[in-house]
Amino acid sequence: MFMIILLKITKKIENNRNFFIIIAFTTIYSILIICLL
Repeated sequence: MFMIILLKITKKIENNRNFFIIIAFTTIYSILIICLL
């Protein structure tokens, strides 16, 4: 499920590298929060 969502987001944002970097950081922080919980 999570990978499918990431693939859809990356397909929409292939041209916008800055936005992709923001999504990359948000996903890393969300994974860290899930690990802490």
